[in-house]
Amino acid sequence: MSEINNNLPSSGGGQGGSGLSIASMILGILATVLSCCYYYVSFPCAIIGLILGAVAIKKTTAEKVWLLQELF
Repeated sequence: MSEINNNLPSSGGGQGGSGLSIASMILGILATVLSCCYYYVSFPCAIIGLILGAVAIKKTTAEKVWLLQELF
């Protein structure tokens, strides 16, 4: 029974790109709010947010593929 449980990921630490996703969302909201008056600040925030979002998606997709490979 312990052999089966060792192959499953833990529920606490396997969040993957969760922090990157939240940072991307916050930067996107900040870029939207600041776009009215401070376009020189909002543009870099938007670019960094897009990059963090892409990295988070890639990271979570890779973990899902790994999990599917381990199960089957």
